Amino acid sequence: MMTRELITLEASEPLSAALTKMRENSIHSLPLIKGGKYQGLVVYRDIMRRRSIQPRAKVASFMITTAELSPDEDGLSAVQKLHSSGLPALPVTDKKKLVGILSRFDIAKYVQEISDVSGIMALEVKTVDPISVNVGDSIENAVEAMRKLDEYEVPVSDDSGKLAGVLRLESIMEMTMADRQRIQYGQYTSEKSKSKVIVSSLMDDPVSVTDRDPLSKACSEMVKLRMHIIPVVDSSQKITGVIGIDDIIDILARPAGKQGLLVTITGLGPGDEDLYDIAYGLSEKFAQKLGKMFGVKSALLNIHVIRYNTEGSTKYSVRTRLTAGKIYMSVNSYDWNFGKCVYEIFEGYEARLIKQKKR
Repeated sequence: MMTRELITLEASEPLSAALTKMRENSIHSLPLIKGGKYQGLVVYRDIMRRRSIQPRAKVASFMITTAELSPDEDGLSAVQKLHSSGLPALPVTDKKKLVGILSRFDIAKYVQEISDVSGIMALEVKTVDPISVNVGDSIENAVEAMRKLDEYEVPVSDDSGKLAGVLRLESIMEMTMADRQRIQYGQYTSEKSKSKVIVSSLMDDPVSVTDRDPLSKACSEMVKLRMHIIPVVDSSQKITGVIGIDDIIDILARPAGKQGLLVTITGLGPGDEDLYDIAYGLSEKFAQKLGKMFGVKSALLNIHVIRYNTEGSTKYSVRTRLTAGKIYMSVNSYDWNFGKCVYEIFEGYEARLIKQKKR
């Protein structure tokens, strides 16, 4: 499954060289080497989270130490390691020598060889209540939406909520680099000459699947178009959900045969220990109910937290997905109180599971 045509960078190079390589090759992870041996990974998403950077700083200061895969590792084991890492890619090494890289995008290519997904429809996998940007939004707002979602693309809707296109982070990167070059060569003479760029001027044509389309179709479309997400629409072309490569990885990585609830939390960071404690504490209580009330012994729960600063206070949007056997559910909540958000989510899962058990 791994990609063998490697694009690497010496750890002593500047960050600007890494950004240029990622942009020119349409990649979002770059392995760093030193003396021919693997050192670590630079991830564009992590750089994007920083509000200010020094392009001349050594790229090694942005490096992440990662787990390493072996060339003969089982595909499903590799998927589970990649899922646990929370990273977009992992290196494949042989005695510390880099021989390949396995990305989430690579896995989308081979999903049908890794696991039997023939009976799974888009309806069962999609994230409901998706976040999109409007055709008239500024590029700055679109970048902020991508940052909060931890995604490289975002659906674009028109004023009626219908799918109008898909905006790629790559397109924004290309525009940004072109702007810098124009400034460098003096093509901007004043602030007035630099017009506001809106989403519709950079977005790609719309592409989508429907609720009843098989998951395999969503995977093949993403691979064909080199996209990390694909919108799900209804008969009127209104956006009803989004399927991302991460959603597919969640299904493949569900803990078969292992008892307990595996919880993955994204969107939080250092200093959020109290929020982690709340999420894990409520998850543990929910896991007990899963076993006692519904007979579910093993499950996978993904929690993604988005913060909104409003009127000097923080409001939380918590988006979750539960995968357990043939159960694929998604429940979201939005509130000033993080604990209330998570509590309402588990109440929602319990109510839906009770209905499903009755049926």
